[in-house]
Amino acid sequence: LHAAHKAIAIIITFALYEIGLEKNISWQTKLREELKSNFDIAHGKFPDKESIKKLPIAMSIWKETLRMHPISLGVLRETGRDVETFVGNGGAKEKVVLPKGTPIQILLQAMHYHPKFWDTPEEFRPGRWIDADDISQRSTTSDLKVKNAFIPFLDGQRQCQGRFLAELEFIVVLNAIILNYEISVPSTYEFMLQPDFYPEMMHPIPLNVKKI
Repeated sequence: LHAAHKAIAIIITFALYEIGLEKNISWQTKLREELKSNFDIAHGKFPDKESIKKLPIAMSIWKETLRMHPISLGVLRETGRDVETFVGNGGAKEKVVLPKGTPIQILLQAMHYHPKFWDTPEEFRPGRWIDADDISQRSTTSDLKVKNAFIPFLDGQRQCQGRFLAELEFIVVLNAIILNYEISVPSTYEFMLQPDFYPEMMHPIPLNVKKI
């Protein structure tokens, strides 16, 4: 539970950072308008599991944040059977067999930024998900229609069991913040990660908070 709450706190921080940048501020405005039209806090109406389905902008910001800032930059796994693959760049490729029980690393951040999988992967573009055929959390398809290119929680039987609770907590917290405050990031801040599998910042992210 401790690890899960730390993870969702980091994801929320990255989302606030992205929609607080001047170049992305229009997404903060769109999110605020969507939340206002769906939730009336004065009358006790709050996000729940069913209402999330009616929040395409919020869910697209959620997915784009996870694409650009996966909570683990890579994961360790072990092959459950012999796996045939090909290695090499450019011309002829060599077929190799990874025997059952071989330790492997899945580099999530590399997949989420691969230029063959994504259109302009370096840009924060929630619209890529709104335009997609399926923006549900279960979808693993990229905006260039590459399957299994988006797996922040992995997929299948070994996927993170807390993914749907994390989704709801993300919406609940953003709803409480965005409806009450405008968020901005100082123009002098330089975003830089430490060299680790866990997304630790070189310098803490400063957020300016203004009461609406």
